[in-house]
Amino acid sequence: MDMHRLRSSTIWGWIAVGLGVVVAIAQLATSGLADAHVGLGLGLASAGLGWAVFLRPAVGISPDEVVFRNVIQRATIAVSRIASVELKWSLEVVGDDGRRMGSFAAPVSSAARRARTRGAPGDETGTEDLAGEIAALVDQRAAAAAAAGAGPSVIKQPEWAGIGIVVASAVAALVALLG
Repeated sequence: MDMHRLRSSTIWGWIAVGLGVVVAIAQLATSGLADAHVGLGLGLASAGLGWAVFLRPAVGISPDEVVFRNVIQRATIAVSRIASVELKWSLEVVGDDGRRMGSFAAPVSSAARRARTRGAPGDETGTEDLAGEIAALVDQRAAAAAAAGAGPSVIKQPEWAGIGIVVASAVAALVALLG
């Protein structure tokens, strides 16, 4: 499965993780183990939220299915059940039964939105339009797939790893601030 996410999300995610590590190390170096809960808690909160919000969300595309992995939810649709792909604010796939799934990881750039509303092809500013690239790939695979079956087209499930890291980050921040 090919995973897609914005380059800027990867950069911001690693910055948040790095900041968390620096905060934890600086706290340990300056105050020792006596007040380690403050630096470790804030460091873990920064690193965890950076990972959950920026590094984890992605769009996965395989020959058979499309998976949208957001912060706390995973949505899957068989390629054969895709009725349309829409690009307004983010990449959104519509199933043959009208169910929709959107991607936190593939927003549509403002320049690409302006170009689409004017009817111009492409993104004149050269900014990253990951949603448009993924939409073209999904459309191509959906056109090649046969129409499908029974049941809901979009299957949504909790993303337990994302939920766990968000909760752990919140607890770590509370321990740091209240402990």
